[in-house]
Amino acid sequence: MGTSMPVPVNIGAFETPSDLGTKKPFFEIVLKPTYVHTLSIYIPSKFVESYMSTHRQTARLTHSNKSWLVRLLRCGNLLVFSCGWRKFVADNTLQEGDVCSFELICRNDYAFNVVILRGNGTTPDKALGRKTTHPSSNREEGS
Repeated sequence: MGTSMPVPVNIGAFETPSDLGTKKPFFEIVLKPTYVHTLSIYIPSKFVESYMSTHRQTARLTHSNKSWLVRLLRCGNLLVFSCGWRKFVADNTLQEGDVCSFELICRNDYAFNVVILRGNGTTPDKALGRKTTHPSSNREEGS
């Protein structure tokens, strides 16, 4: 597949006012050149083990009111966003150093809301409509 394993920035859960205190699992990945220029990206294995045990062939990535269907490839305990990942990268002009936060909003269908924090810090993402703090900058977004 030509990609290296992602090093997640964070794996955990958001609490949002809209979900009345329920927690939504998420993972964040700092994009490396291989994630931007290849056809696939690995989902962190801890996240897969905890939240994605059901075998599905596709996932839906949503960002800024647009959605992309991506194929899921399972290689043992590993799970990969493959066909469709490249289009998601291109359509969102993702670059090395950008941080993508994948919030699992529907476990049954593997639907993710994707928040993008640009590596240069000039384009804060407000797609979730809530305040989030980026782990490395402690900067609030969405306010």
